[in-house]
Formats: sequence, structure tokens, C-alpha cells
Amino acid sequence: ALRLYSEFYHKMKRIPTRFQDFYRRHNVTPPLSFAFADLLFQSPESSMCKGTSRQDFCKKNRILFLEKGNYASHLREWRNVFGEENVLVVDMNDDQKEIVTKVISHVGPELLPEDEYPWEELYGEENVAFKNSNYEGRVSAYEGRASAYREVPDAIKRLENYYSEPNRELANLLDEDFPLEWNNKKKGGN
Repeated sequence: ALRLYSEFYHKMKRIPTRFQDFYRRHNVTPPLSFAFADLLFQSPESSMCKGTSRQDFCKKNRILFLEKGNYASHLREWRNVFGEENVLVVDMNDDQKEIVTKVISHVGPELLPEDEYPWEELYGEENVAFKNSNYEGRVSAYEGRASAYREVPDAIKRLENYYSEPNRELANLLDEDFPLEWNNKKKGGN
């Protein structure tokens, strides 16, 4: 749910013209807020999607947006294609060093020995990728995914409900609990 909010936010703020033109090319009024998430649950016959060509577009748009967050479905496909042993899934809420260590271990330390990894760049002051003095250390005024609960709580709750079963499936596939934490949590997640 929060991944979808984040994607929408970035498209609206960073590439609004391209994002809105995508809808307009299909004769569909572009969404102006994340409240459009409610439209993802409406039938293609909704007022936004009136007309045969727009119904098809709305149906595809719904699948595109909602299916991105169905990680269990994607993981099954990736494992079928690449083999379970070749697919690594990490919890991005874990410590950065722990994540990097898992990735190095997975791909093989012969490619990048752990003792040669530039750890100081991961934690050091010279890593300013996410700092900007204009926003108290952040790149922008965007407060992150957690702001979704304040801005559009009903839409987020509806999406969390939608993703609850796929998140359970993912937790079972991974034999991990972290996907279960994505529902009713104010950070991380879909």
C-alpha cells in the first residue's frame, strides 16, 4: 500500500506532465490526488472509465498499479525462471550493513570481498545522497511513505486490506514474518 502511495507521489511531483498526459492520451481524467486509489477498486464502468476504450484502459491501469504490490506472485515467477537459490529477498527495513552483507554473501564474496566493501561510504558523512540543507537533511519536503497515513488514511487502509492475503502468501514463501508487518504499519511495505 505504501509503495503504491510512494510511486504515485513521485510521479505526480517529479514527472506530472508525463503522468497526466498518459491518462489524457486515453481520454481519462488524470488523478490529482492519491484518493484515486479508491478508483482502482471500482468497476471499469465507473464514471471515470465511461466509454469502451477508457474501460479497457482503466482495467489495465488497475491491474498495473495493484499487481506491482503482489510480491508473492512476482516471487513465484522469479523463482520459476531463475531458481529459488538464485533469488534473494531482503527486508529493506533491516540495517544497511546487514542488507549489504546478505547481498555479498548471496552473490559470492569472490565478486566483492566483504573486507573490500566501502563501508565508510555507506555510513560516512561524505555520503550526501540523501541530505539537503533546505529540508533538514532530506532531499525534498516529502516526508516519506509514513505521511500516507495522515494524507489518505482511508485509501491506505483499503489497500492494506487488499494486500493482506498476498502479504501472507509472501511471508509463507519466504518463511519470514516481515511481510506481515506491512499491514497496519506506518513505514515500509507495499
